[in-house]
Amino acid sequence: MFSITTLNVTKLFPVDLKKGNLLAVSVGRYNLLDLVEEDFFAGGGIERFLNIAQIGPLTVLRQVPLITNAATVAYIRGGKPFLTFTVLDPNDHSTTTGLSDLFADGVTLYPSIALPSKFFGKTGEHSFGVAVTTKAYT
Repeated sequence: MFSITTLNVTKLFPVDLKKGNLLAVSVGRYNLLDLVEEDFFAGGGIERFLNIAQIGPLTVLRQVPLITNAATVAYIRGGKPFLTFTVLDPNDHSTTTGLSDLFADGVTLYPSIALPSKFFGKTGEHSFGVAVTTKAYT
C-alpha cells in the first residue's frame, strides 16, 4: 500500500515585482513536515539539533495533523513570506484522502508573521504563530 502525502497547487499574484512582493494562494494535501525549510531544524543531530522542541511545542501536535488538506494565503514581502494564514482540516489523513469528511470535526486556523531582525550586526528572523482549532478533544 502507498499513500500520496503531498499534492497541492500554488498560484502567485504579483503585487510589486520590483520589491519582490507577492500574494500566494495554495490549496491541496500537505505533509506538514515537508514545509519546514529552516536550516536550523535539519541535520538529524549530526550537523544541527536533534530535538522536536526546536521545531515547536508538542502541545500543538494535536491541533496540527501531520498529513491533511489545507488552504493557505501568504503575503510575500521582499521575496520571503511575511504574513500567512492557513486553514487546516484538524484530522490526520495519512491513509485516506479526507475529502469525504473534510472539516467534519471542525477547523484549525494557523496565522503567523515572520519578522526580520538584526542584532549586533547579525541578521535573523523571528516567527510568531498560533494554532487554534474548533475540534473537540477529550
